[in-house]
Amino acid sequence: MTSLFRGDKCQSLVGKPKIFILQACRGNKQDEAVNPMDEVDSKLVNELVADAGVVQTLPAGADFIMCYSVAEGFYSIRHPVNGSWFVQDLCELLSKYSFELEFTELLTLINRKVSQRSMGNSAIGKKQVPCFASMLTMKLYFKPK
Repeated sequence: MTSLFRGDKCQSLVGKPKIFILQACRGNKQDEAVNPMDEVDSKLVNELVADAGVVQTLPAGADFIMCYSVAEGFYSIRHPVNGSWFVQDLCELLSKYSFELEFTELLTLINRKVSQRSMGNSAIGKKQVPCFASMLTMKLYFKPK
């Protein structure tokens, strides 16, 4: 699916981020709820900022980010009326924080929010956590017009 957008196939996209958002099951396993060991601190810890300097060339597969509603092998939960947990939280948090947070930070918030949801009825205790794979070579911010 991404091969048409690679730098060797589409020169105009070289150095530009290519974002793929996939809402789909990636298997039939359902994730189970577990109890965390400790409360997670909400402060940013161990932030690393690296300046790679000027890049002369880029790999043809650079600057892709794949955003999946669920980890590989698992079922993606969808409410019959409200739709997918992932898409609901993606839309909500994009509208709230897209101009404030770097995109992978935003995706991490989405992971957290989806993972805190609970399913009712026959699937009580089933959970979901989205995931993303980044080949970005720089931080990605959305700027208001």
